[in-house]
Amino acid sequence: MKYIQNKLDKKTIFYNLEDLDLLNIFNESPKNLVSLLKENFDLKEKIYVFIDEIQYLHNPTNFLKFIYDEYKEQIKLIVS
Repeated sequence: MKYIQNKLDKKTIFYNLEDLDLLNIFNESPKNLVSLLKENFDLKEKIYVFIDEIQYLHNPTNFLKFIYDEYKEQIKLIVS
């Protein structure tokens, strides 16, 4: 995933959910991802978000579906 991230000529960020602090933040709510992104980026332009180890989330399906349904124009998810 890092290879793909480095090849994109777009705004990107990488999150690894083996980081327990980050995992806890994302488990609280998918909206926490949006909040983190808003701290660092203007979401008027699409951002490509790479999330590694998504299976560690309590409910990855809900997390992904929420982000897609609510932010598909601003956030493109690439997960493993």
